[in-house]
Amino acid sequence: MTRVLILAAGDGTRWSNFRSSPKHLIEVEGERLIDRTVRQYLRYTDDVIVVGSDERYLIPRAQLFIPDRLMEFVYPATKPRPWREMDKFLSSTSLWDTDKRTILVYGDVYFTNEAVHTIMTHEDAWRCFCRTKESRITGKTCKEIFSFSLDPEHHNVFQRALDVLASTNTTTGGWSLFRYLTSGNANVNKNYEQTFNNDKYVEIDDWTEDFDFPHDLIEWEKRRNVN
Repeated sequence: MTRVLILAAGDGTRWSNFRSSPKHLIEVEGERLIDRTVRQYLRYTDDVIVVGSDERYLIPRAQLFIPDRLMEFVYPATKPRPWREMDKFLSSTSLWDTDKRTILVYGDVYFTNEAVHTIMTHEDAWRCFCRTKESRITGKTCKEIFSFSLDPEHHNVFQRALDVLASTNTTTGGWSLFRYLTSGNANVNKNYEQTFNNDKYVEIDDWTEDFDFPHDLIEWEKRRNVN
């Protein structure tokens, strides 16, 4: 059985409390985003943990883990500092299962059932599930990461990458991690050919979308209503 960690403990500064709600708790198509994500992944495993910021993230049939907001989980130990992009991964490392595959799922993503099926049934070594280009379906003009998978034998590789990137101040934490894992260089952000010159990613390009900013959701809803 697979363990699923839904990463939803970020501060959401880019979201600016749009519609008076954290983006993970926003209602989309009549259901809170976090509730939908938990429900979808519970179809494949009973081991679902939400890494959330408070008790609002306690969802039936899922466990809740609230990371220390003083950043004591960061290695090496540092004094308290603002939340950084890489911390979404660092906050969950103690939960990575040592006996079975762990799926790291972004908590601010609307997943289609087809995308979840792809993520949960993929059997190759560690993979990044992402869109490597703009989407003509959702209207978002940039590439996006939605999930990572890793088996126990990959934990050390991921941990070393996170140790190196822990102090990095970036708004593209997932892509920095992916580039470091595949090339040993986190800054290959301009050379897309080099970034994707590997077999470590699975392309997902449908209605699955990461809602970073309010306008991402607004544009997504407009297009969904038309279709």
